[in-house]
Amino acid sequence: MTLELTQPKWLVLRCRGHLTEGLVERVVVEFDDVTVWVPRVVHRARVARVRRKLESEELALPGWVFVKPGSEEAQADLLERSRVGRPKYWVVRRKQELMSIPEHQMLRMFEWAARSEVEEKPGFQVGDEVSVAVGPLEGIVGRIVAVEGAYCRVDDRSSSMSLKVSPFFLKTNRA
Repeated sequence: MTLELTQPKWLVLRCRGHLTEGLVERVVVEFDDVTVWVPRVVHRARVARVRRKLESEELALPGWVFVKPGSEEAQADLLERSRVGRPKYWVVRRKQELMSIPEHQMLRMFEWAARSEVEEKPGFQVGDEVSVAVGPLEGIVGRIVAVEGAYCRVDDRSSSMSLKVSPFFLKTNRA
């Protein structure tokens, strides 16, 4: 169940959303040969009362951390630590196989994140049929089951997986 490292592949780690930053720090400290990336979105809002623009940064996919092991040993160690005791993270799998993302697809995600300054948040409502429009989770289709602050909770129809996603990654599916 190891990946070929001739072409660099990214793995996806899953944790509870509020633990994302801690997981990033932990992976950076505990693993020498691993590259870590978490997508972020910068929001800009104009506040008329104080006549200035405010800027905030938030996680685009809370609970999702993308890692690229530099060697087979680093990958094996990453997988082993996800199974021992009470794990702080899980390695995402599809049908018992590791979910790996090719380098070219991650480069598209990096480019999108670099230009992801958004003026206004798009509005979605519970029950809207949506799909992930950008990034490695592109193509996942589901229905919004909750709007939680700056995020939407989407239930994926095909794999009964629930995603907490920034609305900037979503597009509405019109019938």
